[in-house]
Amino acid sequence: MSTTNSSSDFLNGIIGERVVVKLVDGTTYRGILVCIDATMNVVLEQAEEFFEQNMINKFGDAFIRGSRLYYIGCE
Repeated sequence: MSTTNSSSDFLNGIIGERVVVKLVDGTTYRGILVCIDATMNVVLEQAEEFFEQNMINKFGDAFIRGSRLYYIGCE
């Protein structure tokens, strides 16, 4: 199995789960992963935005551009 398939399998497997999304500027979002597309754009529900471990915002839904992503991980 190629790396692309296993990455895709991982991302599809965590849809509906709580995740941590870190951006290249250091901002972190936590929420439920609703969907992710081929360009790594992410939609979260119940999203919370953190910077330097301080919560700065809560959102019902959040759209995050894939070009800003540093990593996605399970919570």
